[in-house]
Amino acid sequence: MKRKSIIALFIFATLTVDVQFLFRISGNGLPEPSYMLGITHVLSASELVT
Repeated sequence: MKRKSIIALFIFATLTVDVQFLFRISGNGLPEPSYMLGITHVLSASELVT
């Protein structure tokens, strides 16, 4: 029960906060959308290696 509550809280927070951790994947013949859990990172120009 505790695990289900934590998962529900995480999903609720993901859907209500501006930062997204849950990405919807659709198209290319998929019969229904799938979801991927992840984060994105943005580097500033000074952090890029040339």
